[in-house]
Amino acid sequence: MQTTRRETIGMIGGAIAGATAAINAAKAAPSSNPSSSKMKFWAAATTPCDKNLKLDLGAMREQVEWYKSHGADGLTFFGSTGQMTAFTVAEHKAVMETVAKAKGNLSVLATCSTANVSDTVELCKHAADHGADGVIVSPQFYVKGISNEGIVRYYTAVFDQLPKSVNLYLYHVPRWTMVPIPVEVVKQLRRYTNLAGLKDSTTDAKNYTNFVTSFPDLSIITGTYENLEIALTHGMGGIIQEAGPYCRDLADLFAVAHSGKDIHPAYAALQAKIAKLYGARDGIDQYSIMQYAMTYEMGKPASYPRPPFVDLSPARKAEIEKTLKEQRVQLGKL
Repeated sequence: MQTTRRETIGMIGGAIAGATAAINAAKAAPSSNPSSSKMKFWAAATTPCDKNLKLDLGAMREQVEWYKSHGADGLTFFGSTGQMTAFTVAEHKAVMETVAKAKGNLSVLATCSTANVSDTVELCKHAADHGADGVIVSPQFYVKGISNEGIVRYYTAVFDQLPKSVNLYLYHVPRWTMVPIPVEVVKQLRRYTNLAGLKDSTTDAKNYTNFVTSFPDLSIITGTYENLEIALTHGMGGIIQEAGPYCRDLADLFAVAHSGKDIHPAYAALQAKIAKLYGARDGIDQYSIMQYAMTYEMGKPASYPRPPFVDLSPARKAEIEKTLKEQRVQLGKL
């Protein structure tokens, strides 16, 4: 069973010390390929809504500007952090168009995951038409227990309707989809030249390492900070939801990796900061925590998550503010 972030936080001492064999192997080692073009830092954007839960495109633009000015190489949106299933196809398009106008030189990967092929293809084409550098697509996530053949059939239907110029990344996020993507499925999909890579949003160090070593020519992006040290050690990138309050810290960590120096001290220090912010009550609240922490750091009005996520209590918000102040996170305004 996949380790949740709550369980990971509960074992944070072991995690920082390198409890898994994969992290032990990575510790005190520089990146094996510090010049790798795959070693990019994408911020996983939240999707801002006002108190009435209306999509706030102005706040989305400000978020893009924040990442541009704080060292991110790129951003993604409408992943798990962005509550992809809580927004309509029209809202997905509106966010893509807003990001396209504000992105500047940022690399943009648009998550275009829905529960059916037609909407997924429509969003992928729209994202490509508006300057996305790639699209991220999960398996169909309503039916569980899908066979490898069924997963391949779903992705085949998507690939066959997309131009070969659209770079597609498989989205492995079984915590939410309950549909893991086995290595065997990736191997079958290698026949598509526009399979650019895979985003692995698990905390399973062994499984992530298996993806990396099985497909070193693909961009195997970690979607969790827990596996970021492994990713950087292998010249791979990360899509990190904690980029909101820790964008500059993450950018500095990637700079160390690109320099070829030992990344472990900076990584362990950042991991401890993140663990402190989450606390022992992480669980499903992690997205609301990051959403509030980011707006607090930006000095902007709070945005609100759509159901089924819930807003944080005033007491929890006060804890977050206290933690960020203690960590001396520099508040700024756009």
